[in-house]
Amino acid sequence: MSLSHENAAAALRSDLARHPGLVDFGEATSLWTGYVSVLIRAVRAPLPLLPLFRDFVKSVMREPGARSLFRTQADYRLLRDAARALRTSDLAGFTAATRALAARMEDAGALALADTALKMLLLVRLDGDGVAMEEQGRVLAHRARITRQSGDGELAAEQYRNVLRIAKVTRSHELYARAWIGLGVLAIHRGNFPECAGWFERAAKAADKAGIQELSRNAHHGCLIAAAKREAFGDALRHGWLAFRYSVGDAQLEAEALSNLGGVMMQAGVYRPALVAFDAAVRRNPPARLVIPALGGAMLMSARLGDVTRARERYLTLTRYAATSDHNWEVTDSLVDAATALYLIGDVAEAERVRLRALELAREGKLHELEFRAERLPGEWDRETPSTVVLSRETRSICEKVEQLETTELLELSGAHP
Repeated sequence: MSLSHENAAAALRSDLARHPGLVDFGEATSLWTGYVSVLIRAVRAPLPLLPLFRDFVKSVMREPGARSLFRTQADYRLLRDAARALRTSDLAGFTAATRALAARMEDAGALALADTALKMLLLVRLDGDGVAMEEQGRVLAHRARITRQSGDGELAAEQYRNVLRIAKVTRSHELYARAWIGLGVLAIHRGNFPECAGWFERAAKAADKAGIQELSRNAHHGCLIAAAKREAFGDALRHGWLAFRYSVGDAQLEAEALSNLGGVMMQAGVYRPALVAFDAAVRRNPPARLVIPALGGAMLMSARLGDVTRARERYLTLTRYAATSDHNWEVTDSLVDAATALYLIGDVAEAERVRLRALELAREGKLHELEFRAERLPGEWDRETPSTVVLSRETRSICEKVEQLETTELLELSGAHP
């Protein structure tokens, strides 16, 4: 079932209902609802988009402190970019700004509001023209990602297949890559790693042909996961380090790449660099969908290294995030890690409580791989600590580079220079 609503207020109420205790999503909430309302009016009435948008921007500008926000706050800058695009009849620029704003909503957890914005974007017209077909594919791929995050894998798969149809018509390597990456992620959630490997390998080739760094980076992330599942840790670390290098300069993307690197190192039994990678990801203050798995990994690595205080600190932070997040996979996965960490530091009763909660969430969300992991945890707890995998010289070098991140970044934060 689609997340979109007939009006922005209903979408916002739906989003807040999934986040008990929240009354809004921060200072940009009113801007988001106003933006989506303009799109809905332009499509449903229908009314000309340009004058509607001009009036909306004027109303925002009249708010106290708005001029400063237009200079400093990302959501307001995107509103400015969208307005400039409309003034020059640049529909492609407007759709790009709107997709970026929808991504901001998505990262905050306002999935219904984001999906409603994107649904309306597909229907807007400017000077009689609608959104170009390739851009429609980008919007559909974005909607599919939001649908997946809401837990509806079947609808997300259908949406990605629609993207593939557009890719075939437009002969767009970019859209093929977007769809194949999405299908690969869905295969991971079903626990079908041979299938996911195939999707990501195809996606990497298409992304390279498209020449879009973002897609190549995401495909490398997927290849990392597939390689790690077949315990080809050398391949996984090479893909992961390349993905991190592609991400440098964007803190959120860096956090995602570092968290994935930490996950591979954790599997390989290289605990110290894994902890550094997870903590480096957390320090970048990424959104909940990225910080939750990093916190789970950092907690488990702290426990493996015998740092009980640090493990408990990470657990407290993790529980705060998990209590207000609707990112089902990420929360469940992190709780499995947390249960193991609690057992390792001697809190057996809490470990079992957390394990049962993870099992409940996995069954509710039909997250079969995580359900399997949660079920078998008690048996895993009674085993000895996994042995370290023997790594090649190249992959040991990657581990050393990751460990150096801690020293380098702490020096930068202190204002000192190595």
